[in-house]
Amino acid sequence: MVKVEDCLLFNGQTVLLEDVFLTCTSVAQFALLDENGDEVTEGGRSSLLTWNGGTVCDDSFGDNSAEAICRLMGFTRAITWRSGLFFTTLQSGLDIKMDDVSCEDFVFEHCTYRTDAHNCGHGEDVFLTCSGTIQPDDSDETPTSPDPHPCPDPDPCPEPATCPAPSVPECPDHPTCPVCPDPVVCPDPVVCPDPVVCPDPVVCPDPVVCL
Repeated sequence: MVKVEDCLLFNGQTVLLEDVFLTCTSVAQFALLDENGDEVTEGGRSSLLTWNGGTVCDDSFGDNSAEAICRLMGFTRAITWRSGLFFTTLQSGLDIKMDDVSCEDFVFEHCTYRTDAHNCGHGEDVFLTCSGTIQPDDSDETPTSPDPHPCPDPDPCPEPATCPAPSVPECPDHPTCPVCPDPVVCPDPVVCPDPVVCPDPVVCPDPVVCL
């Protein structure tokens, strides 16, 4: 849950009985920094824990806090944590922005903490070692809705029609059956008549024998 002290009031308006506009920053803006101030996204190294650009004090901090924050940042789990002044130049240039982090389990929403005040020095800054690699957050991407009216799979196209081969008459003077026209849409096949039967050749009589 976002606390009021973590929010910036729109134009500073807090007048009762009037609309108030809030620009809120997430309480989950944790990051691990190396000695150069660059964000660490690969686990396995002790790094300075920051929240909203400031350090986190070790008062009330424990193993549950370390586990909850590593998971919240997208790492697999916490390996270990410690506190101290290890990145002197970097730490001295940052404010201490969170104190008294106490978690009853590994879910950060169940943790308590303070962001309005602290009683710490940078020698109490938390250094955290997480395992795994931060995975990109896709929660801001617009989910793709399924098509409410999906088209059915199209029917397969029929095989192209095959026209029958033209008939060849037995007699050379007999007309052939028609050939299918183009495009290939075959008409009802033409039934050719029975082939013309040629007459038997004329048989001449035996030659006359003169006496």
